[in-house]
Amino acid sequence: MASAPIQYEKQAPGSLRAEQKRSRKSIRPWLLAVGFGMLLALPTAERWLGLTDTFQSTENRRLTPFPTFHYPHVLTFVHELDQYCKESFGFRNALFYEYSTWKYDMLHTSPLPEKVVIGKQGWLFVGNSYNRVIDQHRGFVQLPDEALQQIEQKLLARHQELKRVGIRFYVLIAPDSHTIYPEFLPDAYRTDVRQPSSLDRLTARIQQHGTLPLIDLRDTLMRAKHRYQVYYQTDTHWNEPGALIGCVSLVDRIRHDVQSIPPPSSAMYQIRRQPGGYGDLALMLALQSRLHDTFKYTVGIAPERKAHQLAEFDMPGHYLPAAKYAGPNRQAPRLLLFGDSFSHNLIKFLPGYFSHTYHIYQTTFNPKLVQAEKPDVVVLEIVERDLDKLALF
Repeated sequence: MASAPIQYEKQAPGSLRAEQKRSRKSIRPWLLAVGFGMLLALPTAERWLGLTDTFQSTENRRLTPFPTFHYPHVLTFVHELDQYCKESFGFRNALFYEYSTWKYDMLHTSPLPEKVVIGKQGWLFVGNSYNRVIDQHRGFVQLPDEALQQIEQKLLARHQELKRVGIRFYVLIAPDSHTIYPEFLPDAYRTDVRQPSSLDRLTARIQQHGTLPLIDLRDTLMRAKHRYQVYYQTDTHWNEPGALIGCVSLVDRIRHDVQSIPPPSSAMYQIRRQPGGYGDLALMLALQSRLHDTFKYTVGIAPERKAHQLAEFDMPGHYLPAAKYAGPNRQAPRLLLFGDSFSHNLIKFLPGYFSHTYHIYQTTFNPKLVQAEKPDVVVLEIVERDLDKLALF
């Protein structure tokens, strides 16, 4: 008996397509899950493999280290771990570099406009994220009279306190680059209305007493810039010639009171111009390969004015160490210098006029340090944009 032929059921084309769609839909969640998992795992893998180690951090500060767990402080550990992960996750530096390069090359704007302002002819300036410095120079932000009065009273009281124990006190104000080179600020950040700045008003108040020496370098540096560039183009600080001019102005003022300090002489210094590098503002934008100083100066010091470092000390809570120096003139007075980052270049020249110098990176007074060091002269250096901190000295 012959068997009947096998009958195959034909599937409609529409049903086949529907089944294929269902199949793709069932695979898609798995693909998404695997892809999402890989994205989560890649930053951790990069941290171990170091795939982007060539991209350095642009943070001008110490990053949060991996925290140590101390039971029962679980919440503290979680908070510190969260901060560590935000600052150190894999590909962070590489991603920011790509973003920064695209923003600068394609849109011709600053990748971090609140931190760094891109000016004219390759100049960079600190932005409003730091004490609203742009608004300060546009006249939009001013220290109120009450704050200036508090600063005035604090400095005069500190001056009298030190004078009673035979110590002379001087305040040195380092101008912002915005003040010395306003012609390189973007037009949108400049103003034609010239109002007395906070520094103008503070200087006028101090001069009414005529007792506290406050050295305002603005006019001196404005004149000097026609001969030398006195600030870096891609850095927030003055360069070596600018710091030297600040040092000479300070020493000239101190010599009115202390005759044993040797007079400054241009013969003691040799200024050389070299190809430029890049500064902290260019590094902050991760654009150090594109933004450079046109040139830089180095200043050579004659042996008669060269001091040597005796020791260096780490200071808790401060990112730069304190240091002691011995100057060439043993008959000169002893100096204690409180300063911010602008004192970094200043300290290259200043110890050459004193027998002994103790330099500390802080702008708050330390009476125990004064008692221990027994200086003849105390100098407080502070940058113009931080005038409000004078109330804490």
